[in-house]
Amino acid sequence: MRKRIFILSLLIIFTACGILLYLWNYSQEKDKTYFKFMKKRKTSNKIEKNSHLLSTEIGKDGALMVLITRGGFFMGNPTEDDFHYDEYPSHKVYLDDFWIDCYEVTNRLYKKFIDETGHRIPYVDAEWAKPYNWENGSYPPGRAEYPVVLVDWEDATSYAEWAGKRLPTEAEWEKAARGGLVKKQYPWGDQIDEKYANYFTSIISKNEMKAIGSLLPNPYGIYDIVGNVWEWCADWYGKIYYRVSPYKNPQGLEEGVYRVFRGGSWINKKEFLRCSERARNVPTHRSYIIGFRCAKSATPSKTSASDGYLLN
Repeated sequence: MRKRIFILSLLIIFTACGILLYLWNYSQEKDKTYFKFMKKRKTSNKIEKNSHLLSTEIGKDGALMVLITRGGFFMGNPTEDDFHYDEYPSHKVYLDDFWIDCYEVTNRLYKKFIDETGHRIPYVDAEWAKPYNWENGSYPPGRAEYPVVLVDWEDATSYAEWAGKRLPTEAEWEKAARGGLVKKQYPWGDQIDEKYANYFTSIISKNEMKAIGSLLPNPYGIYDIVGNVWEWCADWYGKIYYRVSPYKNPQGLEEGVYRVFRGGSWINKKEFLRCSERARNVPTHRSYIIGFRCAKSATPSKTSASDGYLLN
């Protein structure tokens, strides 16, 4: 009996040591990835190096916005694998100047909209929605700076109109997400970890929504553009739209069944946070993992790129 207990104790000790060793190696690899990224950021990415020169302004709703200057970029999945059929072909797109929110719209800002307009509160009569439901005209306690969720496409559009803005097009969203990098999978390159985005990493990690701006921004100074919550876009979803979309300022299909949302969320694995990842649902869909940020058109600046093709 004592021998069995001794052997069982050894097994438990060896297992615990193995788990600790794995976690230590995992943290070391994350640090290596981070330092490689920072080194590359300082030496090779001119657009990110000059990101502090980007223009910013405060919108009517009080949200900080950044100007994305006109020019072209590669949109879509450069790998063109069969699984992500709606993300290819990777194609050149030209966009005029536009502004986009640096942060996802928060509960605090959305409450200002509700107080002024009497718009319905974010609420779904379901067990899963209870932690996110608003009560008595206000958001859950302690969630002022968290992204507003349980909003459908119409709710997001109504807020944007109230704020003197609109939802970003898919093309605008993707250009902003890419942060000036060309044909990369994520806003910071081809690698990503939880220093940059809030997403599902493992069953031993605590996964939950975070307050806006809790992590590092992309090279354009935009926070949580992937991860945390999905974000509604203006476009109707088209499975093969990229094959027929115009080169300049694509707006999506004129009509459809589903609206697009982008960026992935805190419950998704990193593959769903790729810049080219597309998701969709009916415009009336409301979820605890979908929010939005706003955009608006800008007057072309004299310092913007010429109408010739520019990768940015």
